Amino acid sequence: KNTSGIKLLRSTSSEGLSVVIAELETGEEVTPFVQDLDSKVSRIKDRLPEDAEEPIVEEVKADFPLINIAITGEVPRPVLREQALRLRDELQLIDGVDNIVFSGLGDPVFWVNLDYAKMHQYRVGIEQISGAISKRNLDLPGGGYTQDKTELLVRTRGKIYEKDDILNIPIVTDVSGKNVLIRDIATVEIGEEETKTSSRVNGEPAITFWINKQKNIDAIDTVGVIRDYIEDFKTTLPDSINIYDTNDSSYWVEKRFQSMLKSGFWGLFFVMIMLGLFLNRRAALIAALGIPISFLGAFILMKFNGITINMLSMFGLIMVLGIVVDDAIIVVENVQRYITQGLSPAAAAIKGTKEVALPVFATVLTNIAAFIPLLFATGLIGEFLSIIPKVAIFALLVSLLEALIIMPSHCAEWMKPQKKKLVTKATWFLKMRAYYLKGLIFSLRNRYVVVISFMLILFLSFFIIKGLPNVMFYQHDTSEFQIRVENPAQSSHEYTRSSVKQIEEIVKQVVPEAALKNIVSMVGIDLTTGDSPGFGDHMATIIVEFEDFENREENGLELKGEVRKEVEKVIVGPEKLDFIAEAGIPTGKPVDIRILGTDLDTLKEISRKVQEELSNYSGVYGISDDLVWGKPEIRVNVDEQKAAIFGLDTTSVAREVRALVDGLTVAQTRVGKEEADIKVRYDLQSENLLNLLRSHQIITPSKQRVSLGTISEIEMSPSILNIKRYDSNRAVAIT
Repeated sequence: KNTSGIKLLRSTSSEGLSVVIAELETGEEVTPFVQDLDSKVSRIKDRLPEDAEEPIVEEVKADFPLINIAITGEVPRPVLREQALRLRDELQLIDGVDNIVFSGLGDPVFWVNLDYAKMHQYRVGIEQISGAISKRNLDLPGGGYTQDKTELLVRTRGKIYEKDDILNIPIVTDVSGKNVLIRDIATVEIGEEETKTSSRVNGEPAITFWINKQKNIDAIDTVGVIRDYIEDFKTTLPDSINIYDTNDSSYWVEKRFQSMLKSGFWGLFFVMIMLGLFLNRRAALIAALGIPISFLGAFILMKFNGITINMLSMFGLIMVLGIVVDDAIIVVENVQRYITQGLSPAAAAIKGTKEVALPVFATVLTNIAAFIPLLFATGLIGEFLSIIPKVAIFALLVSLLEALIIMPSHCAEWMKPQKKKLVTKATWFLKMRAYYLKGLIFSLRNRYVVVISFMLILFLSFFIIKGLPNVMFYQHDTSEFQIRVENPAQSSHEYTRSSVKQIEEIVKQVVPEAALKNIVSMVGIDLTTGDSPGFGDHMATIIVEFEDFENREENGLELKGEVRKEVEKVIVGPEKLDFIAEAGIPTGKPVDIRILGTDLDTLKEISRKVQEELSNYSGVYGISDDLVWGKPEIRVNVDEQKAAIFGLDTTSVAREVRALVDGLTVAQTRVGKEEADIKVRYDLQSENLLNLLRSHQIITPSKQRVSLGTISEIEMSPSILNIKRYDSNRAVAIT
């Protein structure tokens, strides 16, 4: 909060995760700020809970996945995991790949499953077990020693790498003098951490890799290399394992690039035809050269300004394709006029260019002025849209340079001298001029009727404009759409996955097979938010990807509507189902209202009143706030005085509860190339967790037994899913 340079501070805290985002003032240097903030965060690490991982301070980059690779198969989980890890390691070595974010792949873990009855039999508690494992899991250098002329290194090795390493650890010695080993009270298995998210592709469980490319790396070439590697990798896989590529963003880059080339070709073709109608062939060719020269010059300026060839920059070039030859036409036509009057090409080039230099300069400036307002657009939209006017202005500036400096020399060298004579007009041109003269004479003779008619048309146009909807990005088709699934907040991950499976089946039934490319489902994450993704077992995002436009006849938006009707008719579990087809850049909700305060009940009441008021406006739908109550929370309130009688405290009770419910991390090691936690947990089966906690007995340091219900008050109450703060205040967002 007290770090200078921050424009806005916001945070979201949820189960197991807290994200704090600092938005900087315009012009603030990001790298020094991140370094300063990292040093400040490092000072408070000691205040964080023991089990909290290291805080990560990093710059938020606008990384959009280049392509997604999913590996699926109805095979044992260890087999799929092994192949997925091999695939991930190979993908990371490909030139141009920056980082890979994966989903559905949990970290490896050693699970030490404790036998509750045997622990009581040997009077062994959690602290003794965790201490024994922690002391055994050690690699400690002993230093160096010189013997004769040889330097010897000494190391004490005890790191845990196998299950047997844990099973053979002694804990205590019983009354008969025999060591009690871990194997006497527990079993050990190597498994996988439960992930917050899971993936499904085309109805099969999957491990998904979201691949981001390095900066200024060609997207099309990088995807080509990835695809070639995937084809080779498939030959090494069992038949029961499949690999899919989805969300290929290079497709759009390639299509826009092809569109630019195609538009450039046809634009050049039609410009040549139009110029040939009014100029001779040499003059037409010289004027048409302004297009490639302007574009190539624009590419140079783009390079120096850090603008790449992307969808927006190519759109800007396509937009000014016909404009960049306007100034060239004026100059070359004037030069040709003087040549027909008898001047030499060189003299005509000098005189003709000088005569129209100021009007040409003014013409280009007016075109540039039309693009300048887009440079002042603010926010995320402004960041994106500013690329279009920059590219257009670059091309126009180069076209001006070409028309006034480069093209006159071409005219002087390439155009042929002509004898002074009257130029014979083509028959079609004389007919057109005759019709124009008739219309002009009629308008002058009936000038009042003409003026009144055009005034009426002008006023009519105002009414037409008023009735037109304001749509920033118009859609007539889509390549994909997303389905946001939100179940009741207390829903489990498995329940949400079952809802997703039902929706997947409906999509397969409604969308023709020839039009459907992939169905990618992400359970436990909401990818549709304009801000950072939302997490929770009750959330899911389904991405329905269609075949390329040229490979299908069906309209994607119409198919989305059909899927929506069928899903809303059949599916009854989710509280909310949103069908989203983005047009243009990703944005947030059209209306976003923030309410700041300290008292949660007051915020909730204000939110209710605002939502009621918004519902009265026509055209407003989908009103909701982010005050979502999560899973019911069981709170264990330790009575410190009672616990102290038995030699216990809040920390020891909390560790016992953690082992009972989720598993207590006691040490870290490695499985192959991956870090792995060693976790101890009770191997208990109970449908009623509340009763289990109350009756669970802890073995005290004095070998006594005491139930949790005796030393603590255990109650159940609702909990809020996320705690959001905005400028250091508790906040509720209504969208």
